[in-house]
Amino acid sequence: MKTSKKKILILSTSLQIGKGPEKIAANFGSLLERNNYVVYFLVLYDLRPINNINKNRYYCLNEKFYPKLNESKIQSIFRKFKRLFISILFLSSFRIYSFIRKYNIDSIISYKDETTISMLIAAIFLRNRKFIVAKHDNFIFKRNLFDYIIFNLLPFRILYRFATTIIPISRGIYSTLLAENARGKMKIIFNPHDLNLYRKLAKKKLNENVQKLISNKFVFISIGSLIDIKGYYYLIRSFKLFLEKDPNSILLIIGEGELKQKLQDLIQLLDISKSVYLLGLKQNIFKYLKNSNCFLCSSLQEGLPSVIIEALSLNIPIISTDCWSGPREILCPELKITQQIKYPYYGKYGILIKPFDSSQIKSYDKIEPFSDEEKMFADQLYRFRTDFSLQKRYTNGNGFRRAEFFSNQNILSKWKKIL
Repeated sequence: MKTSKKKILILSTSLQIGKGPEKIAANFGSLLERNNYVVYFLVLYDLRPINNINKNRYYCLNEKFYPKLNESKIQSIFRKFKRLFISILFLSSFRIYSFIRKYNIDSIISYKDETTISMLIAAIFLRNRKFIVAKHDNFIFKRNLFDYIIFNLLPFRILYRFATTIIPISRGIYSTLLAENARGKMKIIFNPHDLNLYRKLAKKKLNENVQKLISNKFVFISIGSLIDIKGYYYLIRSFKLFLEKDPNSILLIIGEGELKQKLQDLIQLLDISKSVYLLGLKQNIFKYLKNSNCFLCSSLQEGLPSVIIEALSLNIPIISTDCWSGPREILCPELKITQQIKYPYYGKYGILIKPFDSSQIKSYDKIEPFSDEEKMFADQLYRFRTDFSLQKRYTNGNGFRRAEFFSNQNILSKWKKIL
């Protein structure tokens, strides 16, 4: 007797290129399709361009409460209340409930806090289905009290009892969930990565202008959204200090975000516009990684940064802040997540630097005194740039081997036991 394929619904706010959980949601759904599952994608906002998926089963709720540029704090609060009470608690929940019933979905996976609330409200009224929360961020670091209460305390205290399984994507996130007494339903599963695809994309050629830009240069690269939590303010200032010792290196930053103009102003203020370039979003980041000498992560907080694993898959050396959480787990699995260390720490797969002080005064129109953390980061860049034995240590193939731990085949086997 022929067994029918399991139907999976992937929920996210969007599947827009350049955003971490959104990219993981798209890639994982596509991986499931290649492994005999029927996968539907349902998003709140149709933000373009989207990641490569089967668009025949791509649906959007067309919510109207997406953040607007330059909105005031009062407008932001008002919009969030409308989104919560009109959209998340009622409209989205009912529409997700109806979608699940219409297509007879077996398992639902939510990748964002907003969709998780709606999914779990729908779960109250549905039986014989699996409701899975993929937790990608540390909610103790939410940027404001409203988000912390609405998107963390509310689900944990009231709604998470209706989840079948909670999937923290790192040990750091797992520990914060334990602190909130989310016990019994949790299973750590790292995000899957298509290593063969990454290496195939890395073989593509850069355009002529970029080739000229990096010619005869030592290239540092960083990739991520241009938002506060990624720490680009500190990275650019650290690179200014580094350039005073080595003016023949450049820094490429790939990504978009609300801070783009401010960061561009900072680059102009520091007079490093011929050494630091904001390249915007790129469909294929791997050809840029392949043509770089070192990847930099300056984040103040992470979940499990996919781009670090992507850099490892191409054997690119990595220098990262030891932020909570993710970089340490990937680059230095020999360390416990709460273990005290001396910085810089030269791990098995990468270098950890002391995290930046997020309370430091930030100014984009005048040069503030440089912090000890910024000076340390700059010093480490210079050491890596000039110490050829250190470069060799982190290009000896260890990156390839570490990336295999996060391969599609390895991670999918764990998910199959849940779905």
